[in-house]
Amino acid sequence: MSRKFITYEEYKSHAYSVWFSIGEASDLAKSMIFDFGREPDVLTPLDRGKDWLFSELCKFQPKTGKLLLEGGELFVGSRVPIRPPKKVGDSPKGLLSLYIEVQGKLVQIGIPRPSIRDRQTMADDLPMAIRNGYYGKRLIDGLTLVLDTASLPNGRLLPIPIACGWSIINHWSKALKLDKNILDKIVKTLELEQNKDGNYYDLRSFLVHFPSDCSDISDSDVLFLHQPKKQIIHMGNGDIANIRVLDKYSEAIDQYCTHTILNKPERFNFEPFFSKQKILG
Repeated sequence: MSRKFITYEEYKSHAYSVWFSIGEASDLAKSMIFDFGREPDVLTPLDRGKDWLFSELCKFQPKTGKLLLEGGELFVGSRVPIRPPKKVGDSPKGLLSLYIEVQGKLVQIGIPRPSIRDRQTMADDLPMAIRNGYYGKRLIDGLTLVLDTASLPNGRLLPIPIACGWSIINHWSKALKLDKNILDKIVKTLELEQNKDGNYYDLRSFLVHFPSDCSDISDSDVLFLHQPKKQIIHMGNGDIANIRVLDKYSEAIDQYCTHTILNKPERFNFEPFFSKQKILG
């Protein structure tokens, strides 16, 4: 199903600021990022360029990397002004995001927060091609297709930024109103470990493709990371009883991302990339 995505011109008409180089950025923005270092460094990629930023993506996910390289120039945007510090020694405060326009559609490039850049994250358990491609070298934190000029990105459609959160199987169980027996079977088959709070954190969704009506999962595709085995598991149409291991995950996700960014009208078919054996028998 094709969607209406946001273009650069539409974004610019609603943005407070748009910068294509570090030199264009405000002093408050540079101070917030370089002096205090508490916000994602979205400015350095403007100086280093696309080849540098997407080097790992091009290596491990070549179709998606090529598509982004062929897009427009990187730019940083802000919907609201950066607030100056309230007192000496305080950091300015604001939200800046890094974007690129690809064939008339705006893609936000997630940049990891300094607080998680050098520590273990959920993405470290992804298979290497996906980890290095979409979360590589601590430079990129997922991708988001921008659907609205007003709301914040929620990570739908492309590999979800860690900052947006990856839903655990317990959340999906509630959303799908699963019978407890099915959840128990998943837990037993995948050997999930229960946390002391009762949740299972080793099966999380990192890519979610819903139709435009996000309340309808009849045409949905969800990719889960099974952390203990570093496997990627696919759920189609909310049918969790028929989840399958995505054997050819690198090729599948690369083709899916280009398919989605190009906004092709037909639904992407993950089936040729599945393992033959069903997980739940």
